[in-house]
Formats: sequence, structure tokens, C-alpha cells
Amino acid sequence: MVDIINDHDQLSNPYAIQLTDVTVHLGNKNVLRSVNLSIEQGGIFALLGPSGCGKTSLIRTLVGRLHPTINHDKSYGTISILGKHSYAFGQLVGFMPQEMALHPTNTINEELFFYGRLANMSSEKLQQRCEFLINLLELPNREKLIRKLSGGQQRRVSFAIALIHEPKLLILDEPTVGVDPLLRRKIWKHLTEITMSGDRTAIVTTHYIEEARQANIVSFMRHGQLLETGRPNDLLLKYGQQVEDVFFELCEKVHILEIQNHEQERKHHHKSLTVTNKLCQTTVSSSPKKKCCTFGLHSCARPSFGRSLYALLIKDVLKFQRNPFMLMIHLLVPILQIALFCLCVGRKLSDIQVGFISREVIRSSSTTGLILDKIDKNVLNLIEYKSISDAQYMFKSGYLSGIIDIGENFSKEFLQKIEECSLSDENKYNDSQMLLYVDQTNRQMIYTIAEEFLRVFKSVDIDYHLGLWTSTSSDKTLFKLGQFENNQSDFEYTFTHFMVPGIILSVIFFLNVALTALSLVIEQSDGTQDRVWITGVKSNEIILSQLIIHSIILIIQITIILFTTLVIFKFPLRGSLVLISLLCIIQGFCGMTFGLVISTIFTTEVNAHQVTMAAFYPVLLLSGIVWPLEGQPIWIRTITKWLPMTKAIEAMRGILLREWNMNYLIVQQAFAVTFIWTMLFLILTLVIFNYRRL
Repeated sequence: MVDIINDHDQLSNPYAIQLTDVTVHLGNKNVLRSVNLSIEQGGIFALLGPSGCGKTSLIRTLVGRLHPTINHDKSYGTISILGKHSYAFGQLVGFMPQEMALHPTNTINEELFFYGRLANMSSEKLQQRCEFLINLLELPNREKLIRKLSGGQQRRVSFAIALIHEPKLLILDEPTVGVDPLLRRKIWKHLTEITMSGDRTAIVTTHYIEEARQANIVSFMRHGQLLETGRPNDLLLKYGQQVEDVFFELCEKVHILEIQNHEQERKHHHKSLTVTNKLCQTTVSSSPKKKCCTFGLHSCARPSFGRSLYALLIKDVLKFQRNPFMLMIHLLVPILQIALFCLCVGRKLSDIQVGFISREVIRSSSTTGLILDKIDKNVLNLIEYKSISDAQYMFKSGYLSGIIDIGENFSKEFLQKIEECSLSDENKYNDSQMLLYVDQTNRQMIYTIAEEFLRVFKSVDIDYHLGLWTSTSSDKTLFKLGQFENNQSDFEYTFTHFMVPGIILSVIFFLNVALTALSLVIEQSDGTQDRVWITGVKSNEIILSQLIIHSIILIIQITIILFTTLVIFKFPLRGSLVLISLLCIIQGFCGMTFGLVISTIFTTEVNAHQVTMAAFYPVLLLSGIVWPLEGQPIWIRTITKWLPMTKAIEAMRGILLREWNMNYLIVQQAFAVTFIWTMLFLILTLVIFNYRRL
């Protein structure tokens, strides 16, 4: 059935909407089934149907957020909005989605101004429209935050956004849900007034039957199909006295057709049949058919680059300004992480519980007494036991980290061994040995206990290679570490100094990953990003605004981190502070772009969190942060050395501790590799963003 309907015969404008054989699949379900629809400009077109019938899917298809899928004849449906593709109309359309799609940290005035700027409106015009719409829709104080408004008030703000720039076409998805009857009547009166001139069209979805009677044209929808379209009064005369009767009658017709089609399929199951509901082929066009005009993009069809970027930057600044807790997390977390690391990791162990058993009487003048007295009690907490069995029980129970067993004649035989300078016969003076039992599962504990005893033996002028390592080493060679002539010799380096450069870069990298990933995912999940895209904003403008705002936070983060590390914890800086800062900045940008990739691929905060955490530990373990790359298998090392942070960490260590500069190949590689990864992430983001936008 093809209905030829025209409420504005005098118009010669292009069609407001044209859909030809549009089918849309979501998963395994057809949400739209071969929809054909043409609507000329002028008047109100109401789409009526129950929840889940496909109204919102049709609206999202019109504005380009859903795309036609292949039909039974291997063709794709076509969509035209005001003579343009559904992704090119920009500011010619005012869109109100079913969800709120508002920025909760903006005030009413700021939200309207944001979309007004995207519409290239002058400040004076924008101010006038804001005042008019706030009065029309009976909105509260314009300085009230969106998040503090009720659900009905937020829907009215969303409606005002669609009206703010006086578009030629309004696409409104259930605009009066949650609105009181008096205000609902006022809204419909305003829609009628602005469409009476004939150059503006409103497409409204609703499930309120009484509302549909106020439209110029009504279309009934069920199961993704348009059942029939016409003037409300004509449909009432044709099908019944109430709009409900019209809908029930149409549903009965569809049901009968479906039964007939099913019978045809059963009888001719060997043939490939195409079943088309004739009621769903609906055209709303002028009686003498006019040629559809396709005109070029108007200057106001999309916002200018400068205006849209300015609007996006203002919006992002307000988001951080109104959410100081989130801002403080991103500024204080680096301090906390660096401080905890410097305080707790790589420092010398202390208060190690060590038991000792002495089979000789300990006197202060004896060798045993001298050695035990020289032990640093802050490092080793010595606990005396009467028997080796008691000490072993406490050792196995986990209360002791080591046991020292001192022979009965240790002092006497040890001195005799030194006087004879005997290194050849270790069994000659069995009691000259201190037997040290340690927890072999904790290597750092072993090194600390051994280092303390070496220090003690040296402090009493005894060659530290005698007797101590009898049970663990056969090496009797006294050696001394050599050093080149540079300023490293005046500083004692620890494992902390090895890890700090990697920790600094990892904190900067992953904080910015989380910042950009979550900020865009949140906007995707609440619908605001779709709404911004529909206004004509380009993907590169959204990405650039994110990079500009987050780069400011990045600079503050780097300043805080370097101040905490170099000034508060006095970490040595042998090289250039400028070079260190530049390396941190480019690593931060690399993290930002990686976060953008995550935000373009995943659409929920949970997934973005999971991917960020999943990437954290592999990078931590493979980039040489906690263990040198030389500890990795060679085949793994050939891959991991080109990860985004690996070369940068190595260069960071060299600049901080070895006075490296840009003349060193590793430093050059660090900047080059980070830049390449950043550009790859950025290109991937733009490709995916543009794909999802279209």
C-alpha cells in the first residue's frame, strides 16, 4: 500500500526524510524490516508504537548511529536527510535521543551554550535563545548543575538542546516522557507553531496515543515495520473512532498476512521466497511529485574547527573543575606511588630475626663477643637459644630468618687459624667456623645477613673470606671492585636506583592511559559523544581537545613526580633535567594515545578498566622495570626491547645516573621508539573513531 499525503502543497523544498528499503540487524534480530518512507518538509510526523517496536532504532538510523544492513536481494537500503547522507547534515538537524545524553558537570546555561557554540551561533543570539527556551520549558535556575536536576527537568534540557539552533529538521525520541500534561501541551503547541511555516519538520516518536492526534501525519509501527501512515482523522474514519482501534485493526491485518506468508513458505519450502509486508511500504510525499532537491552543505551545516575545539575545551575544563576529587586523584596518586616505592622498595632490610647458639662462654674480650657486639642491632635482631633444636623449631615455624651456630672453641681456634694463615686445611679447625643457616627461599634476606657479617669481619680487621662462606662458597679470593674516574664513586647505589626510572615512567604512562580511556568511554556510554558527533564535530577535533586538556594535567603530574623523586627523596640526577622532562612528556603522550585506542575499541568502563590492568603487568615485567632485560630469554628480548617503555626506561637510567645525553644511541632510540608508538596509536584511534562515527 502506498499512501500519497501532503499537508503543505505549496512547498518546493527537498524531502526532509527519505528511506528506501532500509533493513537493520542488531545481533540476530531485525530491528527494522524493509522500511520505505518519504516525508516532505513541513508539519509534524508522529511515529506511534509500543516499546520495543523499533521506533528508537529508526531514529538512530536516521541520525547515522545505526546503519542499513544487506537486504534479501543483496542490496543496501538508502537514507537521505534533507537531501544529504545521514552523516553529513550537521547543524541542519536538531536531535533529542531517548537517553538524557547530557554532561552532568555542566550547568543548564553551560550545556545550552556548548551546543550553541557547536552550531556556530553568536553569543547574542545564543543568549536570546537560552532565555526563550528556559522560559518555554519552565526550567529552573540556569546556573543549576545538570546532575542536580530531576529526570523530567533533564529531559527538558535535552529537548532545549535540540531546539537551540532552530534547525530545519527536529528528530525527537519521546520528548514528553516524564513531563506533566500542562507542559506537554505547551511543548506540542510550540512544535506546531514552528512547523506551520512549512520549512521546518518535526519527527516525534511517542507511545502516548493522545499525543499522536496532534501530529499532521501519524505512522504506526510494530515489529520493525511501518504498518500504515496517514492523517489522524483519515485513519480514524477508515479504521475506527479511537486511535487504539486503528492500531488494533492494523495489527490484525499484519497477523493475517503473516499467517498467509507462513502457509506459502510451508507449501513452497523448496523455493527461496521473499516475504514482504505490503503495509510497511509507506510514502509520505507531495501529490504532484516534486523532484527532490539535493543542495550543498550550508555554511552552518557543521561547526567551524575553531568553534568546535573551543566548545570541547570549555566542556572538558568544566568537567575537571566540577570534579575536583577526580583531578586530585590524578595529581596525588603519583606522589603516593613514588613515595611508597622510595620508602618501601629497595631499601636495606632491618629487624631481621636471627637466632644464635654459642657452645662457648661469651666474654666481651673474646672473638665471639667482639663479633656479636659489632653486629648492627637495627639490621639483625639476635636471639640466643640454649639448643640447636629449639632454634631449628623456631626457624621452621617462620619466626627466624637465620641461625648462627658458634663452635665450642671458636675464639681460640679462630685466632690460631689467623696466626697460622691456614687456608689449605679447613677441617683442621672445625670450631673456627660460624655455621650460618638461612632461609634459602628469600635471596634478599640471604644477601643482607651475609653483607652484615662481611661488614663485621672487616670492622675487626679480619680477612672476611676466612670461615664465613664455608657452607656456601669455595671461593677464597679476596677481591675489590674497580671504578672508572667519574662521580659515581661517591654514591652507594641500591636496587631502588635501578627501579626508580622505570617506576617514574610507568606511573606517568598508565595514569594517562586510564585518564583518556575512561573519559571517552564515559561519554560513549551516556550517549553524549553520539550527540556531539551528530552536530557535525569531527573525530580529530574530539581527540585534539582530549590531548590538549590532558597534556596540561600531564605537565603538572611530571612536575610533581620529579620534585618528589629528586628533591624530597634526593634521587641522584647526573644528566639533564630538560632531557628527563622531555622523555617523561613524550611517554605521557604515548600513554594518552594508548588510552584513546582502548576507548575507541571498548564501550564500557568495566572493559576499559580490565584492558588497562591487563596491559599493566606485562609492561611492568617485560620492559625491564623490575629485572634487567638480560634475564629474559633471547627470543623474548628481541620483542620486548621495542615495547613503548623499554628503551625509554634504559635511557632514563642513563640520563639520571650516568650523565647520558642525546649523543647516546639508546637515548635517541628511546625518543624515536616512543614517537613511533605514539603515532601508531594516534592513527589507529582516528581510523577506529571515523569508522564508528560513520
